[in-house]
Amino acid sequence: MDFLPQLFVRALFDYDPSEDPTIPCQDAAVAFQRGDVLQILSTEDETWWQARRAEDSDSRAGLIPSKELGKKKETPVVFTVQSSSYDDVVLWFRDLRGRAVVFPFIPFVLIPGVGVNELKRRLLISDPDRYGVTVPYTTREKRRQESEGVDYHFVSVHMFEEHILDHRFIEYGSHGGHYYGTSLDSVYRVMAEGKVCLLDVHPSKIKRVYTSEFKPYVVFVKPPRIEELRLTRRRAKFVCDEEDADPVRVFSYGHLFDQVIVNGDIATAFREVRADLERIYEAEVQWVPADWTFFHSVP
Repeated sequence: MDFLPQLFVRALFDYDPSEDPTIPCQDAAVAFQRGDVLQILSTEDETWWQARRAEDSDSRAGLIPSKELGKKKETPVVFTVQSSSYDDVVLWFRDLRGRAVVFPFIPFVLIPGVGVNELKRRLLISDPDRYGVTVPYTTREKRRQESEGVDYHFVSVHMFEEHILDHRFIEYGSHGGHYYGTSLDSVYRVMAEGKVCLLDVHPSKIKRVYTSEFKPYVVFVKPPRIEELRLTRRRAKFVCDEEDADPVRVFSYGHLFDQVIVNGDIATAFREVRADLERIYEAEVQWVPADWTFFHSVP
C-alpha cells in the first residue's frame, strides 16, 4: 500500500459522490467542496485516491478522484474543474502584515460608485493602520489639485517604458495618449509600512504577484447575474462583449482564488470580505501552495 505521510492538497472543485456515476462505491467516497484541504493517504490507484479532510481529525478516510481523473475533461463526472484539480499545500506559520491581498477586477461590468474600488475604500476607512493601497504611475501632466506620490507617481514616457522593459509593472495600459500602470515598487512601499496591500488587477495578471515573495490572498469579487444587476442597479453601465463576459474565460484563473465574494449588495460583500480578512489576519497558521516553501509535496 502506497501510504504518503503528511501529503496535503486543496480541492479546486466541488465533489458530490452521489452525483458521480463512475465512483466504485458511493458509501466509500468522501464529499468535499472547493477550498477544502484533504490529506492524501494513498495514491496507489491511478484513478481513485484515499484521503480524509485535513482540518477534521475525526473525519473518516475514503475515495476521492485522483488528480489525473479530475483533469480529464472527457471523464463523465458531474463536476467542472480547472486545468489542475488539486493544489499541493503545506501549513505555513505566517503573519499577514506586510502581505498583499489581491482583488482581481471584473472585466465585463462597470458599476459606477460600487464594486472593487468601494470595497477597498471601506476597508481603508475601517482600519487605515492595517490596510494600504498602491499609488499608480502615469505619464500625463500633473493637474493643479493633484499631489505627487498621493494621486499618482508622475514619470516621463522614457522612464515608464524603461520600467516596462524591466518588468516592474504588474499591469499597465494607455488611455488618451498616456501610460498608466501599477508598479511592483508601489506594492513594496505599502508592505514596507507593515500594512496589507490592497490591489485590484485583471485575473490574468495575478501570477505577477502570486509568488512566495508576496504570498497574496486572492479575493475574486463576482457580480450577481446580469438580470439582477439590471433590476437593482439601473445606473450600471455595461461595458462587456461576449468574450469578456464568458465565465469560463474568467474562471480559468479560479485555481488562484482563495475566496469568491458575490457583490450583490455592497454592504454584505464588505462584511464578508472584512470578516474573512480578519480571520486570516489573526490566524497563526495558514495553508499555502507547496511551491511557496522550500520543500514540495507532489505525489
